[in-house]
Amino acid sequence: MTTDDTDPPVPPSDEIELEITEGEYLPSLGSVVPAHFRERLALALKTTDSDVLSAAEAAYRGTFRSSGDYLAMVLSEHIPQFLHWLLDCIDYRQALALYENDKVVVWTIALSKNRVMVFESPRGGGQVEYSVLCGNVVVQVSGEIEP
Repeated sequence: MTTDDTDPPVPPSDEIELEITEGEYLPSLGSVVPAHFRERLALALKTTDSDVLSAAEAAYRGTFRSSGDYLAMVLSEHIPQFLHWLLDCIDYRQALALYENDKVVVWTIALSKNRVMVFESPRGGGQVEYSVLCGNVVVQVSGEIEP
C-alpha cells in the first residue's frame, strides 16, 4: 500500500480542527434557510435596505408550523425529556407573551398555510433583561444582543 505525500494527515477523530473566520455566516439553531429567503424577506418587510434585511437574517430561527411550535422547541431544550409531555398542556399564546417579556419579539412570515419562517428580535436597543428563577432566588440577567 502506498500513500500519496500530497494528502494532509487526517487528525484523530477526537482532535478535529475547525477554523471560523470573523463574519462567517452560521445559521442559528441549525435551521435550514428556505428557497429565495432574502427575496421573501424583502417582499414581506417591503424594503431592500441591506441593514434591515441583515438584521432579519440574524433573527431567523427556522421554519415551523407556527410560532408556538418554535416556542415548544425552545422550551424542550430546557426541560428534561421525561417532562416533555408538559409541552402539550401549555397555552402558547400566553407562554409566548411571557417569553417575549417586552424584551424580544417573535414574528413570522408565512410560507404556506401550515409553514412559517420564525424570527426572534430584540425590542428597542438590543439590551435584554430577564428574571430567572435559580433555586429559590430570582436573579436578574441582562446583556447586549449582537447581530
